[in-house]
Amino acid sequence: MKAVHERYTLILVTDELSPVRRMQLSRRTLRRATTAALMAGAVLALGLVDYVRLRLDRVEVATLRDEARRYGGELSTLGSEVGDLAAELERVRELERKVRVIANLPQAVREARVPDHAGQGGADEAPAGTGASARAGDGAALCTLLMVPSRADTGRPTPR
Repeated sequence: MKAVHERYTLILVTDELSPVRRMQLSRRTLRRATTAALMAGAVLALGLVDYVRLRLDRVEVATLRDEARRYGGELSTLGSEVGDLAAELERVRELERKVRVIANLPQAVREARVPDHAGQGGADEAPAGTGASARAGDGAALCTLLMVPSRADTGRPTPR
């Protein structure tokens, strides 16, 4: 024997001229329809969340593209400035070479030599095979490389 509440009757009355419609639904059908509606609502909510996330990402991507264009322009500007500076440096080197030839000065040293152990801390003792004067000589040689010889009042270059 079926329970009293196994079936539900829905009565639809649209207006006074239309016939009354009756629908009978079982409890099982009503549960399935409710479950399907909840699942559809969950899918719709997840789709809406994903849509909003994509819209926010789109705004962020557009902002990043504008920033990349701006940085690209700045990079090309800096590249041209570096090229200009390199050309200017080459002109200065050529001028220096000509002045040294005219003034009968020795050739300029292009790069300063840095000692092998520059910037390392440690014992005050000199390494084996070198005296303290040899270590001081390295520092003096480094300073000599960086100094530019100048002319005294007599017109001769100063000794190194």
